Amino acid sequence: MRKICVRAMFLFSITIAFPTAGLAMDKSELAKKSSTRLVALQKDVDGKGEKAKAENKPSIQDADGSVLLHSKTASVHGVKLQYEPQVNKNTLGFWVNEKDWASWEFVVNKPGKFKIEVLQGCGTGQGGSDVAVHVGDKKFPFVVEDTGGFQMFKPRIVGEVEIAKEGKYSLEIRAIKKAKGAVMDVRQIRLIPADAAPEKGK
Repeated sequence: MRKICVRAMFLFSITIAFPTAGLAMDKSELAKKSSTRLVALQKDVDGKGEKAKAENKPSIQDADGSVLLHSKTASVHGVKLQYEPQVNKNTLGFWVNEKDWASWEFVVNKPGKFKIEVLQGCGTGQGGSDVAVHVGDKKFPFVVEDTGGFQMFKPRIVGEVEIAKEGKYSLEIRAIKKAKGAVMDVRQIRLIPADAAPEKGK
C-alpha cells in the first residue's frame, strides 16, 4: 500500500513539475487520430469524385428517339454556374458569370433531325440574355425569356439539328451576352425527333 501511495505521489509531482508532459502525450494521440480521420476523409472524397464521374456518363438515346440531357448530368465549366439539387430547383443555376458554361455527351443510335428543346427559367426583369446551344460545329442562338421566376420553367424550341451518323456527340450551352444579374436557370435540354408528334399542352 505504501509503494502505491509513493508511486501516486511521484506521478502527481511529475505532473505538477512538468504540466506539458501529459499534454504532449495527448497531442501525439490526437495527431494520430487526426491523421487517421484525414485518410478516411480523403477516401470518402475520392469515392464521391468517382461517383460524380459515373453520373456524367454519356446520355443514351431513348426508345422513342429522344435524348434527355438533364442538369444533374452536366459537366459544368467555370466559377459560379452549378447544379442546384434542391427539390424546388433541380437545375443548373447561379449563372451570374457570363463566361461559365455547361456541356453534355450523348450517344445516338437512330440518326435523324432533332428539335432542340431547352427547359429554361428566368426571374422577373432578368430576361434578354443572348445564349447559344452548340451541337458539334453547329450553333443555335436564342434570347432568354423572362418566365416570372428562375424556377418557373418553360420549354423553348431553339433550333433543329441534323445528326447523320450513329455515334457519340457533345452539346454545349454558352452565354453570349448577359443582360442583367443572371443569365437563366436550365433544368434540362432535350433532342426530340423532328417528326415526333407534339406533346399535349405544348
